[in-house]
Amino acid sequence: MKYRHIGVLCVGHLVTDVLQGALRAMLPFFIAAYDLSYAAAAGIVFAANMTSITIIGRSIIFYGLNTFIPIYWINALNQSKAAGAMALTIFAGSGIIGNLMGGSLADRIGPKKVMLLGFFSLTLFLPLLILGNNVQIATLLLVPIGLMLYGTYSPSIVLGQSYLPNRVGLSSGVTLGVAVAIGGGAAPIIGRIADLYGIWYSLASIACLPMFFSAIALSLPGSQRVVAEVDDDKPLTTAQND
Repeated sequence: MKYRHIGVLCVGHLVTDVLQGALRAMLPFFIAAYDLSYAAAAGIVFAANMTSITIIGRSIIFYGLNTFIPIYWINALNQSKAAGAMALTIFAGSGIIGNLMGGSLADRIGPKKVMLLGFFSLTLFLPLLILGNNVQIATLLLVPIGLMLYGTYSPSIVLGQSYLPNRVGLSSGVTLGVAVAIGGGAAPIIGRIADLYGIWYSLASIACLPMFFSAIALSLPGSQRVVAEVDDDKPLTTAQND
């Protein structure tokens, strides 16, 4: 049993190392291909790293809630299996609307602000979900939780791609593919918490995450700022080469 848990952690660590190493390995590419300084190239890699970490956080919350909302409804709120399935449906249905709203709002105020709005809102709504025992209130809270969590999805992808505008496929693979895989791999760890301490504590561990990832999202530079720094850096580098 212990070896299996160690194996899961090792695989997660390996994927994280590959993610971080791949981004750092791109520094010479940016410098050579786009005639950038070390500072400008490092800024792009830092932004992509922070975006990946933020998407990992969103993915952990997403898979955790999808897995444990029905169980929470059944075991903690003493509801039927049908009620647990309905709660998950409400959460997912709200997420569909949240996806559309998040993309539209990102076009107006920018993807970073939408991500911050989503994580800050989850910092409030997720604790409220588990602190009360009223089924009606908990069901209503699933609506803003679904809206805010799903609403951060498309803005995070757009923000990551804006840091690597000429390598959209690579950006999607690093910030979305690997990050989502790591988030899904965290579900067994949350399940182990539920086995050891109860389903409430597994959801409590999820509820603590938005605060941390809100701080990470705050460190993200705006896409326009990164592009401006790169554009400003090109003439300087060219002039030095001349």
